[in-house]
Amino acid sequence: MINLSLNRDQGYVILSITGPISVFDMENLTEEVDHYIEEFGKLNGLIIKVKKFPGWDNLDSFFHHLKFIKDHHKLISKVGFMTEDNLISTFPSLANHFASAELKKFDYGHMDEAVEWICNN
Repeated sequence: MINLSLNRDQGYVILSITGPISVFDMENLTEEVDHYIEEFGKLNGLIIKVKKFPGWDNLDSFFHHLKFIKDHHKLISKVGFMTEDNLISTFPSLANHFASAELKKFDYGHMDEAVEWICNN
């Protein structure tokens, strides 16, 4: 489950992941981000807050997630990962090889630091 919070003034989204990601979660995220991008041209950043990654509801939700990344990685300037999960902690260094967005890992609970990084263009 994803709880989504869009800061329209500064152009970033916070995703708090509290359970397995569903197709509905990905469709809701896509709709919110697409509406913002239609209006402003890009999203300054995305902050993913997840203590331990819970996975996806099913294979369909995983493919929706991949499609979101494919369709949006050039339209989102920065992605911050705020986590305690060791696997996710390594993701920014691996994903930098194929994603256009700047990626960075933050310690779980350091929201102010992540927001400051997103907002400093």
